[in-house]
Amino acid sequence: MYVLSVGDLVGALKELLELNDGLRDLWVAGEIAEFKRYSSGHCYFSLKDEQSGIRAVMWRTYAERQSALPRNGDAVLAHGRVAIYEARGELQLVVDTIARPGLGFSTPGSKSCAAGWKPKDCSI
Repeated sequence: MYVLSVGDLVGALKELLELNDGLRDLWVAGEIAEFKRYSSGHCYFSLKDEQSGIRAVMWRTYAERQSALPRNGDAVLAHGRVAIYEARGELQLVVDTIARPGLGFSTPGSKSCAAGWKPKDCSI
């Protein structure tokens, strides 16, 4: 049996996430909730669907590159990486791009809306 400190446990989980290539470059489909842009320029929000939700952050440099920021209730595709916010031991998505359905957006090798993996009412 192992006994770990909280910091060691969170650090080990962070290392596992960083070693997983599939979690370092992914698109996540969901609905924006609790969106807030702070005076620092960083954006904090949640992505949710019918099954679950995850906290997300978009740093100022990436937020400034967006043609428009999303609003609560928007169905989006968010690109980024999964990370752990170590101070709280919380899983989060670090987002660098947000795309909205219906704007002609696609990614190389992306699955189609018909495959059922994107938000409802998807028309990409």
